Amino acid sequence: MYNEQEVSIIIPTHNRPESLGRLLNGLAVQDYPMHLLEVIVVADGCNNQTKDIVAALDVPYKLQLIELTNQGPSVARNRGVAVAQGTLLIFLDDDLEPCPGLVQAHVLAHTIPNRVVIGYLPYKSTKLTGKYITRLRSWWESKFYTMRQPGYRFMYTDLLSGNFSLPATVFKQLNGFEETLRCREDYEFGVRLIKAGVDFYFSTDAWAVHRDEATDFSRSLTRKRQEGNADVQFGRLHPDLVRNLYFASYSKRHARVRRLLFTLVFRVPAIGNLFAFILAAWVDLLLKINSRKRWHKYSRILQYYWYMKGVSDQLPNLVQLRNYIREYRKPLIPVPAVDINLDQGMQNAEAQVDQLRPATVNLRYGDQFIGIIAPQHGAEPLRGMHLRAELAHRYSWQLSQALALDKLTADSSKLNSQPQNILYAN
Repeated sequence: MYNEQEVSIIIPTHNRPESLGRLLNGLAVQDYPMHLLEVIVVADGCNNQTKDIVAALDVPYKLQLIELTNQGPSVARNRGVAVAQGTLLIFLDDDLEPCPGLVQAHVLAHTIPNRVVIGYLPYKSTKLTGKYITRLRSWWESKFYTMRQPGYRFMYTDLLSGNFSLPATVFKQLNGFEETLRCREDYEFGVRLIKAGVDFYFSTDAWAVHRDEATDFSRSLTRKRQEGNADVQFGRLHPDLVRNLYFASYSKRHARVRRLLFTLVFRVPAIGNLFAFILAAWVDLLLKINSRKRWHKYSRILQYYWYMKGVSDQLPNLVQLRNYIREYRKPLIPVPAVDINLDQGMQNAEAQVDQLRPATVNLRYGDQFIGIIAPQHGAEPLRGMHLRAELAHRYSWQLSQALALDKLTADSSKLNSQPQNILYAN
């Protein structure tokens, strides 16, 4: 049952004609009425081969090509939406291989009007091997595994622009993607979706294989620099989330290494670049000799170096960096906590949370204190459906102790209320 909903699929692309052709052919065999489907390809700084691939395709849906001059993924997606006719928008990356039920699954997941649906993206690489890809795949799958869990509380970082959908009205109300960002644009849009109260939903049925045949360690370092640059811009747009950003957080565990990298990046950049070159060669050697533990250690250092290089593109010296953190990372304002008592049952407690929508909760069982659900900056508002997951993951031991003590007290009261037959020995 589709409710005759017209769907527009927006695909930004940059010089990946073979991947794009595979995706467009995959959309031609979708289990969805083709007369309700349109696909808009936004070629952003592409050569003529991309245009030729699109022109040569014979597909059963409406296909449109828009050409831009390398303006970035945010601009490309926004331009695609500007000409879209569908009431539901689906955004796909050009390196995906969709399952036949992807469009149908997205449509059926929109059971409520104010929702964004994130589709599953299993990772596959036929050309790349080695520890880097193994590590990347492990991170990739663990993220989706977490989103599958019942009662999971979504963060803005869960919005992955490679495969998601939302009503066109919601997209336009929020003015689309932030066009000044060429990286982290999905996270920034995710923040505004959460602040607007849009419901987040993960669909395992709306899956498409992510066939990334170009990722390698050197490209990941380029990406890290882009992320560092974008994080500074992101913090200016959302000061309340600066403390979530990697460069603004502090950990004593790696303080010495971070101080060294800060010095190399901000005080002696020429020496820092030489250091990065030598360290990259060392990391490559560790990979070849199969020294996994040391490879992980030094590759993380190298990635952090290039991330901070990206930060320095926006904040060229340490004084500017400190002033930025001091200006934007302001102290948290205390939020009054609401007491939720579990002794009347979980359903009653969940109903209370849904009614009050508190930022902070003190969990109790009778007179016994269980724990606190503290404010989670960048997460969707607390709901009743999150309560069981919080208890299971953080306070299962405290709750079991409270239940045991409550039963022991009840049994003791029952025993004391019964008449006692005392036998005296002669």
